[in-house]
Amino acid sequence: MQAPSYAKLNLRLDVCPKGADGYHPLRGVMVELDVHDDLMVERTDAPGVQWSCNHPDLQMGATNLVTQALLALSKQAHASGGWKVHLTKRIPLQAGLGGGSSNAALALRLGNACLGYPLHEAQLQRLAHTLGSDVPFFLVGKLAWVEGTGEQVMSLTSTYDPWIVLAKPLGGVDTGACYRQWDSRNDPVIERPSMIKALRSNDSEQIQLAMHNDLALAALDLSPEMASLHQTMQTMGFDVLLVCGSGSCLAGLTHSASLAKQNADVLQSYAPFVQVTQFRK
Repeated sequence: MQAPSYAKLNLRLDVCPKGADGYHPLRGVMVELDVHDDLMVERTDAPGVQWSCNHPDLQMGATNLVTQALLALSKQAHASGGWKVHLTKRIPLQAGLGGGSSNAALALRLGNACLGYPLHEAQLQRLAHTLGSDVPFFLVGKLAWVEGTGEQVMSLTSTYDPWIVLAKPLGGVDTGACYRQWDSRNDPVIERPSMIKALRSNDSEQIQLAMHNDLALAALDLSPEMASLHQTMQTMGFDVLLVCGSGSCLAGLTHSASLAKQNADVLQSYAPFVQVTQFRK
């Protein structure tokens, strides 16, 4: 079985103080983008997970979330045998676009289908939550409010549909380091408009005012490459400029398809990864 595995963009990301478990609960809005990998999953008689991938830098062993997802699925479903996986990677690594989490969620979906659907949706969601805070979102997909450590996901709808230019410098940003930098900055909490209300109103101006990423300044602190690219993109007339997750990809949003294409052409000289995209339909 094969299917596309979509990237995500955090339209809003609020970081809450650490809980007793040492993790920061989050709340905000995520949306899937048209940018995607392709993942193929098949059953094999041999145990374990056999991997192939077009990306030479991808770690394909026990630390890969797809491997963890399929082995956890087999264990919970009491399934013998193993898995064969091929991943065609297009979403850049360490970009804040959720590629690994998206791959893991799709692996659960495809693997569950290969086994004849032994796990129901609530079981898949619980399993996804053990893999990472972004993984449950990708089981719901498209546009959703996410809260806690990813266990609370609520689908949303909106007609807001901007053009998006993604641009990523060569280097990435370590997510753990970004959270530690956010802790050390101790930035003041600023009240912002409700993103849910804005999306439901379909008012572009209100939606853009509600967009924010608490991790943005911490990520820019850690990546001079991204900070330089951010300065360049600030001059290009985007309606909104966002840091994707913990970086290092940036997303410029605009209502103008022609401006998006024009800026993407210019940014080819500034970043190795540049792509024009939209929300997944």
